[in-house]
Amino acid sequence: MTTLTFKATAADAHAFRAAAQERRISFSEYARDTLRAAVEKEAPRKYNDIIRPGFVAIDGPPITSEDVYAALYD
Repeated sequence: MTTLTFKATAADAHAFRAAAQERRISFSEYARDTLRAAVEKEAPRKYNDIIRPGFVAIDGPPITSEDVYAALYD
């Protein structure tokens, strides 16, 4: 199994260990659970999840008012 290391202040290390102890799990389990939750929270939504009738999905650079006008009236 791969080992990850990171630097933390003494106060942060104490808080991490206390949080793991409060849940009655090892620090490793606490770190894995916390990191997995953070990754799942940041996972991008798939277009199938958000596309509905009348919904416009644009993937690209920001659109200006002139771009919208050109698309609607050309």
